[in-house]
Amino acid sequence: MARSRRVLGFVVVAALAALLQVPASADPPPEPYRIATGLEGAVSADSVAIGDRVFWLLHGNSGTVSQDTELWTSDGTEAGTHEFFDPNPDGLGRVVSLRAFDDGLVFTADNGTDGQELWHSDGTAAGTAMVADLTPDGATQLLGAGPGAVYVQADDGTHGAEVYRWTGPGSTPQLLDINTTVLMTSDPELEGEWSTSWTDANPISLGMVGDTLLFTADQSIRTAAVNEWGDHYVALSGTGRELWRVGPSGLPSLVKDISTEEPQQSTRFPFMTGTASMGGSLYFLTEGTDSDFAGPELWRTDGTPGGTSLVASLRIAFLGDHWDFEPVTAGGKLFYSSWNGDWDGLWATDGTSAGQRVSLPGDAGSAVALGTGVVFSLTQPATGRELWHSDGSTSTLLGDLRAGTPGSNPFPFEAWGSHVYFGASNSTGRNLFRTDGTVAGTELVHDLPNLAGAVTDGPMVFYGAASRLYFINSPDNDRNVGNELWAFDPNRVVEQKASSTTLRAPAAIAYGAGGTVTVTVSGTSGPPTGTVTISDGGQVLATVALVAGNATFTLPKDLALGAHTLTATYSGSSAFLASASTPVNVAVKAATKLTGRVTDLVFGAREKIRVTARLTTTPAINATGRLTLLIDGKKHLTVNLTAANGNRLTLVGNPVRIGQHRLQVTFSNSPNAMNAKTGIATIQVIR
Repeated sequence: MARSRRVLGFVVVAALAALLQVPASADPPPEPYRIATGLEGAVSADSVAIGDRVFWLLHGNSGTVSQDTELWTSDGTEAGTHEFFDPNPDGLGRVVSLRAFDDGLVFTADNGTDGQELWHSDGTAAGTAMVADLTPDGATQLLGAGPGAVYVQADDGTHGAEVYRWTGPGSTPQLLDINTTVLMTSDPELEGEWSTSWTDANPISLGMVGDTLLFTADQSIRTAAVNEWGDHYVALSGTGRELWRVGPSGLPSLVKDISTEEPQQSTRFPFMTGTASMGGSLYFLTEGTDSDFAGPELWRTDGTPGGTSLVASLRIAFLGDHWDFEPVTAGGKLFYSSWNGDWDGLWATDGTSAGQRVSLPGDAGSAVALGTGVVFSLTQPATGRELWHSDGSTSTLLGDLRAGTPGSNPFPFEAWGSHVYFGASNSTGRNLFRTDGTVAGTELVHDLPNLAGAVTDGPMVFYGAASRLYFINSPDNDRNVGNELWAFDPNRVVEQKASSTTLRAPAAIAYGAGGTVTVTVSGTSGPPTGTVTISDGGQVLATVALVAGNATFTLPKDLALGAHTLTATYSGSSAFLASASTPVNVAVKAATKLTGRVTDLVFGAREKIRVTARLTTTPAINATGRLTLLIDGKKHLTVNLTAANGNRLTLVGNPVRIGQHRLQVTFSNSPNAMNAKTGIATIQVIR
């Protein structure tokens, strides 16, 4: 697919002058800490937090020791990080669909006897148990969990695949049979037509709005019938697959028969597309009816027939097997990525229309809400994929974190506290960053100790808890084994260790040329992070971010002539104490150019050698120093240049032996001007 599109007139985007390296904040965030290493398995985004303790899933595969999907937990310590529950130690427990419920968690798992069923845990091993064996054959599927109830799909072998509701410990799951009318099997002419799947409602979750599950279900009703010619057939009636709702009490109810042309026809609800909740309504996609593909259409529903309506047809990409629709809501708007033959950037709608584009055209994705706006990634020709922010009307580049067209490719995102945390590539690999939605507030949190040269390392997934943010880090290109659990805790008290700061600078620099100084900050447990401030006496010249413990700075070209005393001061961090370098003296001297004139190119054997040297300085000063006449590379004569000479002096040397000789004059040992030298002149000495 081509990836370019014209800019529509109503979009106002921040100037590309923002394409600058993001400055480090003066107060760096506390550093995260590594909890455990050696975790194996692909990670799941599903997690549940109970206070500051987190539960998550590790999916084993052919490349790991265990091929099972396991439930893990951590309390932020190495001892408290371990596999939490294995329902089938001798087989595959297949723990999936992790959700929070009733101050605990629910999931489905296979204990090796009852198949895949619903389980509940209060966060302790003793308080973890199977809810019920609802599906003798097949698997119970979790549809949703909200205030007051958990909803699953199960097939008891009699009623078909239907909705069950469980209201918590001490209760029994309740069958909510939607498709109750079946074929009359007593008609022998139709026994060959019979299918047990005709009794299935096959509920599929769309999402929770408050305590209500919105889902799709098939209420196709099949009955035996005979036409006027005496032919026996199965008559189809009912609504087909349509939009339903169910809450913690009462029976499920049909919200709306969207496919109104023929009531028994089903509405097409696309597979693997996202939904989003905003203002008490759920926003979802349809594709028209089974017989009429109308393209992706955005609908909204508040769970009532009158509150269910078509919003607009959308321009979104089809990715081979599903529509690229992962909407995010913030500030009363729904944000989504658009496609109309080209990647068309990020769009926003208030829920009454398709809305408008709010970014530059390009491949937009990975959005997450932050306050009343969203943080997202966007690919542009000049920067590659980088981090952006939108307030719903305009968008701003938050930083060119990896300069040039490769881009930093920021992902994944996790909104936690007042920031969005994410992984991004910079000069040292994929590391941990965060942003508050502003350029100044976009900063490196930690330079992760990952394998040099790895391209798929860094944070893979985040798990938010009450006052601790966990993340799984991949230290190398193998994202299945050797992974690490880290945590960021802004309230964690860390014993700060000593740091040492060293500044290196040239002893002298020419006026107007600047000069590079380097700073190295070292510590006992890895390279410190933070900033260093370079000062000239009492004047601050710059504050520079450390990268792997190092920083470089180019001195201003307009530093005054004379002596300067430079010092580098390290700001310190949550892990390291502040420190300052030993002062380094740097002399700024006038830039120089030295020219020479020889009185003749042929001299007699008894004739003195005369060379007139002239020094040009920037800025213009009367320089002092030493002029040396070199003959064949050896010192022949040295004289002092004084201010009274006005930068011009004739050197008179003794006669030299007969033959050809090379002459050159050098200028050195000056307190106010840089060293210089003339070109080389060749003379001939004859009898």
